[in-house]
Amino acid sequence: MNFADLFRHENEPLTFQEGDSIIEKGSESKTFYVILEGSVEIRYKEQLLATETAGGVFGELSLVDNAPASADVVATSPTRLAAISEARFQFLIQQHPFFAISVMKVMAERIRNMNRLG
Repeated sequence: MNFADLFRHENEPLTFQEGDSIIEKGSESKTFYVILEGSVEIRYKEQLLATETAGGVFGELSLVDNAPASADVVATSPTRLAAISEARFQFLIQQHPFFAISVMKVMAERIRNMNRLG
């Protein structure tokens, strides 16, 4: 699923420059982010978990388990993001099962990547 297609008409996207920190491991985050343009790296203990580009997402884990962020996320190019609130995320999960399954697939892929890193 290309999440950017669902959120391409966001009125107030967030913008970041290359090198900007978007999420820091351990921080409280109650936002699901959709990359509209640009790219980010998701890092856990200095190891690269994923590089996400337009259509990718991050921040889902903290919304699911209400725990602090488990990884750092840094913009690797000029980046525009749709910031989805917890309430809107819950609505999307409840009303659109395919959206929920797509988010679960992203989570599963990230967990498998962490397992490969040891």
